[in-house]
Amino acid sequence: MVNAMRAAWLFPCMLLLSAFPRPAPAAECQTLPPKIEHFIRAFAQERGGSEDCQFRQSARGDIGADGVDDFVVIFHIDGACHTDQTAVSGACKNDAEEYLKVFLGKPLNEGPILALGTPGRREIQSLRIDDGAIIANTLKRRESDARGHPSIQSQSRFTVQGGAIVEEEDFRE
Repeated sequence: MVNAMRAAWLFPCMLLLSAFPRPAPAAECQTLPPKIEHFIRAFAQERGGSEDCQFRQSARGDIGADGVDDFVVIFHIDGACHTDQTAVSGACKNDAEEYLKVFLGKPLNEGPILALGTPGRREIQSLRIDDGAIIANTLKRRESDARGHPSIQSQSRFTVQGGAIVEEEDFRE
């Protein structure tokens, strides 16, 4: 009798669970050259954070007008610390930063890095190198937007000048 009651209860539960869709498989990570992978891992560790590779964006093209392809990557560090709090485990758990890093020439030499701010301020939709500049199509946040859901279409142009990345926001081609 007890087994029949269990079976009678278990069947509706299984039927109910089968009605819900299965979660989508995890997004694939963009694999980058080993030198870049190593840099991102070390950079995240140095800041006491971690990087989720599925949010990376990258582009390859000639930034320095020297005829050699350069490499650009945008990545996020979650849990990053900006003070001496790195000694306290989990002290910066809710902090997140987005970075643009340039690797120049062959072999890929480390170039400049630029902190782009918190990911909720703007969302980079696509990234490309065009005519020696890094072009990012973005969505920027307006006051009425929900946090983390920017809606204003914009474009940023980045150039490497004097060993630093310089940004020109709201650039239009």
